[in-house]
Amino acid sequence: MAKLERYNEINNVVQKREITGCIPWAIEWMIRYKGMVANDWKIPEGQLDVFQDNYDLESLCIGTNSFQSIKTAIEHDYNTIQLGLMSFQTNQ
Repeated sequence: MAKLERYNEINNVVQKREITGCIPWAIEWMIRYKGMVANDWKIPEGQLDVFQDNYDLESLCIGTNSFQSIKTAIEHDYNTIQLGLMSFQTNQ
């Protein structure tokens, strides 16, 4: 079973929108956990403060929130980022 060693360091990331914000929140949490800011990923530190606002596509009325749609939007804005997705059903 996987263990997240530094889980408690990232416990201050709060989901902003109960109905639409689960996936944007989860991706922000993972970005913060992995330390994907500044030089490595070129996400300016302050951008994470508005990450959920920028990538909650449903609240912005520009699309549906899925891991794929939000991944595509992030990779469009930050061409140095490539996020991987894996299906629990197919393990691919």
